[in-house]
Amino acid sequence: MKSGSPDRSRSLVPPRRDEDVVVASGVKPPSPSLATRFNMSRPDVIHLSSSISGHSSRTSIDSIGSISSQTPLTPAFRHEDFEKHSFSSEDNLRDAIAQDLAILQPVEEHYHRQRKWWLFSMIWAHQLWWLLTLLGNLPFVLHVARQHRSAGRTSLIAQVALGNMTLAVLVRNELILCFLYWIISMFPFRRFYAHRMLHSVGGLHVGCALATFGWIVLYVVEVGLEADLSSTLHIALLTTALVLPAGITVIIFFALRPIRERYHNIWEYTHRYVGWFVVADLVVHLVIKCLTLADPTQLFHTSLPYLTSISVISIFYVWFTVRKPRISIRANKSVAVLTFPGTPTMRSGTFARISRDGREWHAFSVAMTDFEKNEFSLIVARAGDWTTKLISDTLDRRGPGRMWIRGVQAPGFMYMHHSYKKVVTVCTGAGIAPALPHIEQATSNILLVWIAKSHRKTYGEAVWKAVTSNIPANQLILHDTGEHGRPDIGTLIERAAGMHEAEAVFVVGGMQTWCSPNGVFDKNVQGQLPYEFWSNVEMSTAPGINVTGCIRPETSTQLNPADGGGQYDSSGGVDGQGNPQGSICLGYNHYVELIEPAGRRACIRCCDDPADCPLTMDTLGCQTVIPGNYFDCTA
Repeated sequence: MKSGSPDRSRSLVPPRRDEDVVVASGVKPPSPSLATRFNMSRPDVIHLSSSISGHSSRTSIDSIGSISSQTPLTPAFRHEDFEKHSFSSEDNLRDAIAQDLAILQPVEEHYHRQRKWWLFSMIWAHQLWWLLTLLGNLPFVLHVARQHRSAGRTSLIAQVALGNMTLAVLVRNELILCFLYWIISMFPFRRFYAHRMLHSVGGLHVGCALATFGWIVLYVVEVGLEADLSSTLHIALLTTALVLPAGITVIIFFALRPIRERYHNIWEYTHRYVGWFVVADLVVHLVIKCLTLADPTQLFHTSLPYLTSISVISIFYVWFTVRKPRISIRANKSVAVLTFPGTPTMRSGTFARISRDGREWHAFSVAMTDFEKNEFSLIVARAGDWTTKLISDTLDRRGPGRMWIRGVQAPGFMYMHHSYKKVVTVCTGAGIAPALPHIEQATSNILLVWIAKSHRKTYGEAVWKAVTSNIPANQLILHDTGEHGRPDIGTLIERAAGMHEAEAVFVVGGMQTWCSPNGVFDKNVQGQLPYEFWSNVEMSTAPGINVTGCIRPETSTQLNPADGGGQYDSSGGVDGQGNPQGSICLGYNHYVELIEPAGRRACIRCCDDPADCPLTMDTLGCQTVIPGNYFDCTA
């Protein structure tokens, strides 16, 4: 890493915990489901187009710590003789890349000719759902605007509001998602565009939720203007109406990305319990509304009771499928394999939501299914505090004998393996989990690239056999980061796809931290922390950008074991042998950083105001210099 005062062409990318994320230049990651075309413009890196804060960004594949994607490849993206370009020779590799670039030049030109179709790129898939939601609501807006205030107008507003809410609920329904993934996986044409829209269906959820809020506010105004405050029923009707936008406001606030990332558990609780409260209030409101009518049966001549029933069933039915079976857990210091009785909802490409206490839920891909024994397994990697405690408790023989699990396992983006005949699947670390069902069941012709540390030792004999016994040797690339360091992932993908003549590339992995000029991965000019470096990490945004948490100093070759850290070694210490060895922040004038190997802590702050990055506290430690969540790093 280059040390010294940062400039605005530098980039620090903090990871997130407990979930797979896409890491790109800057501090705000794009959607976890990404589908893009290769955009070749430089001879030394492969770029993907991604979305950050609503605008286009060019991000090197190598800079991506975790990506959920499917990238269609043209027939020109291939090699006739893979053995001729061996991975073992760096010179041969560079020659092969040069040849690849020559082949891909027409592909790039073709891609740029398609820029007029920018609206259908993955960058805009999420926003396209917003646009469709707006267009769907626009006729009702115009119709309501032309009407005078009346009971009929109020009823129409209520029905449109409830229609939007019902749609927002349904697109998050596991069974409906199963159906959508199944039916869209069979599309014979334009499947890439259909897949990217399905992966971004969260945009429809958000769009409908915002539309619901707008219509509900208008409805409350109408009810308030019509209410007879001398009537107890009308007062109750207005009161329950006022609760609706208040509750939705709380849900939307904690669902905002900065708040959701900072207070993930609070977001989960408000989304669930405040949502339940809003639905209960809606039912009470409709009952009171029915009592205020001269003929209560008039309410059943509208869609209100039926839309409410659909929403209630969709929200609560899944909780009647929750069970707490006996499970078996096998764990080492890095991962745990949890085995549950039963079979998943769909044979491959699904994830299960599990919980130890019934309150805090986490989703993990279904990795292996034994249909003869009627059981399936999840691979849980040590990432955040919840997974760390689960693994630690298991190693200490205090692991749970039973765990809660939802009875419906929804599909994820990996289910789309079914749509393609020949694919390249790239997995880093525990990212092998969602690929295993497709490997075992041969849903397509797969060439697997698995990047991990000590594959067999870390992930166990069962996972190792599942991979090696189902993938032919000439379609399996294993890269051991413990022996060979982190590979050039872009080159691996490019060459593997060319050799296999793949129709699509699926990539999934863990978190990565790095810093570089211009936010582009280049091993010649930047320093890099291994993807296993952070064990628990949290990011906050006041002041500036703060990254605090626990580290695994033993996994980094860039840390000096003879230096205990705890100082502002922004120059890397004497002869570059200090800790840390320098960092840079993109878009900020100042930064401070500390790494304390003995305490297994690290912290970084990027700021514009030098007062927020004090340089006079260099021996006081992370917890004093940059207050934040440091978990129990020494555990």
